Amino acid sequence: ATEQFAKCLGKASPPVQTLLLSALAVRRDAAPRGAVEAAASSEDRAVRLAALNALGTCGDETTAKTLVDRTMAGAAAAEGEAARNSLVRLRGKSVDEVLTGMLSQRDARAKAELIRILAARNAVGAIPDLKKAAEDPDGTVRKESWKALGALARGPDVASLVDLLVRAREDERDDAEKAV
Repeated sequence: ATEQFAKCLGKASPPVQTLLLSALAVRRDAAPRGAVEAAASSEDRAVRLAALNALGTCGDETTAKTLVDRTMAGAAAAEGEAARNSLVRLRGKSVDEVLTGMLSQRDARAKAELIRILAARNAVGAIPDLKKAAEDPDGTVRKESWKALGALARGPDVASLVDLLVRAREDERDDAEKAV
């Protein structure tokens, strides 16, 4: 059934595409990922939204960059929100590692968004990178890093967080103390 839905996707009208994408999302099958990614570039807004939502269940680490790009392109719009929510739900062995790897390749606004997404994903493997981000030149990145560290860090991380706290800027000391 998944194959048949995916085959029909490109040939159907936008309202039917939206329904097919919703059905594919419910199936949680990675097989139609390519067709769903293609639908995310549709000219029809409802189809794009349905595809971005479906990628959260049928995508994997290979979908992460597409979803991050779409999150940043439509950060305040419904499409940005759909892409962000899909990133939080995205499954795969190395999704967190792919997202963490993007931290060093992005601008400050994107870094802050990636940090929020990693925290929402409960990505404890990202703690070392979040510690580095807590000393980023950008204040928003540092603030989001401290929030994420407060949510994700565990007992063994306390000593290194205290070291970071001592070096924290005065205006960020409150966030750092809360994280510790």
